Amino acid sequence: MYLTTAALMPAARAEQERLDASEVAALLWSVADPDDGLEHISVRIGDQQIEVGCFHRAATLLAANRATHRMCRRAVAAHDQLQAWDVRMTRELSGIDIIRYLGNIN
Repeated sequence: MYLTTAALMPAARAEQERLDASEVAALLWSVADPDDGLEHISVRIGDQQIEVGCFHRAATLLAANRATHRMCRRAVAAHDQLQAWDVRMTRELSGIDIIRYLGNIN
């Protein structure tokens, strides 16, 4: 299982609706495909971005990263609540990053 992250950043000159972390997680789950191998989603809402952490059952870290990125793009395209956001980055986490990330989850 791999943990990958993505950031949703405000689209240029767009007004963002204030979103709740559980709402964003539900929107992401709604576009998850069985082939994504998604097991868990964690969302943190920041002032300038939405941080998404996804745990995937995947053969490789690259496959998990791609699944996270595809899911975020599908969610932005499919849901009006996310139309003012762009998927800007996806990265893999090292073991130390994972410990820090999990320590910040409420």
